Amino acid sequence: AVVSTQSTGVQKLEKSIVEYKNDISKKEADLTNLSKQELELGSNLASATSTISNLEKQYDEISSEFGKYKSDAESQIDALQGELAEVTEALTEISRQYNEM
Repeated sequence: AVVSTQSTGVQKLEKSIVEYKNDISKKEADLTNLSKQELELGSNLASATSTISNLEKQYDEISSEFGKYKSDAESQIDALQGELAEVTEALTEISRQYNEM
Protein backbone atom coordinates (compact mmCIF):
# COMPACT_ATOMS: atom_id res chain seq x y z
CA ALA A 1 0.00 0.00 0.00
CA VAL A 2 2.88 2.38 0.77
CA VAL A 3 4.52 1.58 -2.57
CA SER A 4 1.24 2.21 -4.38
CA THR A 5 0.81 5.58 -2.62
CA GLN A 6 4.39 6.53 -3.44
CA SER A 7 3.88 5.45 -7.05
CA THR A 8 0.74 7.59 -7.28
CA GLY A 9 2.63 10.54 -5.76
CA VAL A 10 5.46 10.11 -8.27
CA GLN A 11 2.95 9.95 -11.14
CA LYS A 12 1.32 13.16 -9.90
CA LEU A 13 4.73 14.84 -9.71
CA GLU A 14 5.61 13.62 -13.19
CA LYS A 15 2.27 14.92 -14.49
CA SER A 16 2.87 18.27 -12.80
CA ILE A 17 6.36 18.46 -14.31
CA VAL A 18 4.95 17.78 -17.79
CA GLU A 19 2.27 20.47 -17.25
CA TYR A 20 4.91 22.97 -16.11
CA LYS A 21 7.08 22.14 -19.12
CA ASN A 22 4.09 22.62 -21.44
CA ASP A 23 3.24 25.89 -19.69
CA ILE A 24 6.85 27.04 -20.09
CA SER A 25 6.77 26.09 -23.79
CA LYS A 26 3.56 28.08 -24.26
CA LYS A 27 5.07 31.08 -22.47
CA GLU A 28 8.20 30.85 -24.60
CA ALA A 29 6.02 30.79 -27.74
CA ASP A 30 4.08 33.80 -26.43
CA LEU A 31 7.35 35.59 -25.72
CA THR A 32 8.59 34.81 -29.24
CA ASN A 33 5.36 36.20 -30.70
CA LEU A 34 5.62 39.30 -28.53
CA SER A 35 9.20 39.79 -29.67
CA LYS A 36 8.08 39.53 -33.30
CA GLN A 37 5.29 42.03 -32.64
CA GLU A 38 7.74 44.35 -30.93
CA LEU A 39 10.03 44.22 -33.97
CA GLU A 40 7.08 44.88 -36.28
CA LEU A 41 5.93 47.81 -34.16
CA GLY A 42 9.46 49.16 -34.06
CA SER A 43 9.63 48.95 -37.83
CA ASN A 44 6.21 50.60 -38.17
CA LEU A 45 7.28 53.36 -35.79
CA ALA A 46 10.45 53.97 -37.78
CA SER A 47 8.41 54.12 -40.98
CA ALA A 48 5.86 56.49 -39.45
CA THR A 49 8.64 58.69 -38.07
CA SER A 50 10.26 58.83 -41.50
CA THR A 51 6.93 59.70 -43.12
CA ILE A 52 6.33 62.47 -40.58
CA SER A 53 9.82 63.83 -41.19
CA ASN A 54 9.21 63.86 -44.95
CA LEU A 55 5.84 65.57 -44.49
CA GLU A 56 7.44 68.21 -42.26
CA LYS A 57 10.06 68.88 -44.95
CA GLN A 58 7.34 69.16 -47.61
CA TYR A 59 5.36 71.50 -45.36
CA ASP A 60 8.43 73.69 -44.85
CA GLU A 61 9.05 73.78 -48.61
CA ILE A 62 5.41 74.63 -49.35
CA SER A 63 5.39 77.29 -46.62
CA SER A 64 8.54 78.81 -48.08
CA GLU A 65 7.07 78.81 -51.60
CA PHE A 66 3.82 80.30 -50.31
CA GLY A 67 5.80 83.00 -48.53
CA LYS A 68 7.56 83.87 -51.80
CA TYR A 69 4.28 83.96 -53.76
CA LYS A 70 2.61 86.03 -51.05
CA SER A 71 5.49 88.50 -51.04
CA ASP A 72 5.42 88.73 -54.85
CA ALA A 73 1.65 89.19 -54.84
CA GLU A 74 1.86 91.91 -52.19
CA SER A 75 4.53 93.72 -54.24
CA GLN A 76 2.36 93.51 -57.35
CA ILE A 77 -0.65 94.79 -55.41
CA ASP A 78 1.39 97.71 -54.09
CA ALA A 79 2.59 98.52 -57.62
CA LEU A 80 -0.96 98.30 -59.02
CA GLN A 81 -2.29 100.52 -56.23
CA GLY A 82 0.41 103.04 -57.09
CA GLU A 83 -0.57 102.92 -60.76
CA LEU A 84 -4.26 103.21 -59.83
CA ALA A 85 -3.51 106.28 -57.73
CA GLU A 86 -1.63 107.85 -60.68
CA VAL A 87 -4.49 107.05 -63.09
CA THR A 88 -7.05 108.39 -60.62
CA GLU A 89 -5.01 111.57 -60.22
CA ALA A 90 -4.70 111.93 -64.01
CA LEU A 91 -8.45 111.40 -64.46
CA THR A 92 -9.15 113.96 -61.76
CA GLU A 93 -6.88 116.45 -63.54
CA ILE A 94 -8.52 115.72 -66.91
CA SER A 95 -11.95 116.13 -65.35
CA ARG A 96 -10.87 119.43 -63.75
CA GLN A 97 -9.49 120.71 -67.07
CA TYR A 98 -12.65 119.60 -68.92
CA ASN A 99 -14.84 121.43 -66.39
CA GLU A 100 -12.80 124.60 -66.91
CA MET A 101 -13.55 124.64 -70.62
